[in-house]
Amino acid sequence: LDSIAMKEEDRERKKELLLLPIKEFEEAMSIDPKAQDAAHNLAIAYYHSGRYAESVQAGLSSIKYNPENASTWSNLGNAYFRNNEFDKAIEALNKSMAMGLTSDDTYNFLGSSYFNKRDYKTAIVMFNKALEKKPGQADVLNNLASAYGSIGDFKNAITAFKRSSEINPSNPQTWYFLGLTYQNIGDAAN
Repeated sequence: LDSIAMKEEDRERKKELLLLPIKEFEEAMSIDPKAQDAAHNLAIAYYHSGRYAESVQAGLSSIKYNPENASTWSNLGNAYFRNNEFDKAIEALNKSMAMGLTSDDTYNFLGSSYFNKRDYKTAIVMFNKALEKKPGQADVLNNLASAYGSIGDFKNAITAFKRSSEINPSNPQTWYFLGLTYQNIGDAAN
């Protein structure tokens, strides 16, 4: 994939930059539907373009011919998550982990999938593993805090929200949910 497109921070600009590689990968797939590398890269390009259903299809095409590609399974799991297919996301992400891809991102998506299935205790385990891999991630800390809050563990929720606010003090959601958590324990002053 074009490294310039992948490094682009602006979502709309990234989508624009990925149009050419997507077209090229689609053309490669039309010439050779078994071109696993093209399918793999097409799945990634679709994912980063916000075309998650198409990412799933390209990912499935890729693993049809190379089922041992942990990166493809990981991207497939992320795309399933974005499509709100949490059981499939968990299955795909676990396959990528079984093949040795145990990144913080994988754990975060797993945790988020379990969270959306209301399995908060497993979500907490996954978010903590993501933080072990890469400490100091404000978004993961917010996810962890939300999972703690969902099981009524407000003390740990407050701790995680506070850690997140120290890392990224300009995130209004962190402050909002920290305030709600204090409200849940009857601490109006905080």
